[in-house]
Parts: sequence; structure tokens; C-alpha cells
Amino acid sequence: MKFETFAHRLGKRLASTRQEKKMTQVQVAREAGLSLKYVSMIESGTNPSVRTVFKVCDALGTTLEEVMEKEGIGKVAGKKTRRMQNVQVDLPTDDPEMRKLVGFIRRLETADRKRALRLIKTTFDPK
Repeated sequence: MKFETFAHRLGKRLASTRQEKKMTQVQVAREAGLSLKYVSMIESGTNPSVRTVFKVCDALGTTLEEVMEKEGIGKVAGKKTRRMQNVQVDLPTDDPEMRKLVGFIRRLETADRKRALRLIKTTFDPK
């Protein structure tokens, strides 16, 4: 049995979405601001960046969520998809102060996070 990677399944789904919309790879490449070769590589299973996937989805007039739902990927069966609250971000992990700050902010309610961001911006933004 052949193991199919997430990137391969995503690429297949993007290709079928493109075909459903009667678009060519050239049209998608132009709309997304990518090369034809790169669009072809994505559809063949090359692992693209998240930003690139969003560009391709925009060019196709769809969303990443719709693409993933149609393919049945990225979702645990029988469970609702969680909101993007638990997304891992790239932060300097060797900076203990940064870890403390991020940990503190994560524990805040949404309204308090917004207030904290406004406070940080007004205090430290050089504008």
C-alpha cells in the first residue's frame, strides 16, 4: 500500500478544484503570481508554504477550508475543526522573557488580548 502524504493529497485536491472550475495551470499561475512550473509541482505533491496555498486557493476562488473538507484531510472524523487559536508560531524559543510574554497573552480573554495589543502599540510603536 502506497503512503500518500498530506502535500500529495492537497495537490490532488487543488488540481481537481482547478479542473472543476475549468481553469488551466497557466491561469492559476497568473492569478496567484506563481510560475507555471511551481503550480504543476504543487499539484504533483510538492510541499508548498501556507502562504502559497492561500494564493492558489484565492486564484481558484475557494478557501483552504473548503479544499480540505472536500478531500477529507486536516479534520478528525466526527469532530468539529477548531478555530485557529492553537496555531504554533515561530518565536525565539531561547528567549525566556518572550516565552513568558506569549504564555501570559495566550491565557487572556480575546477582549483583553486586544487591549494588551493596543497598549503595546501605543507604548512602543515609533509612529
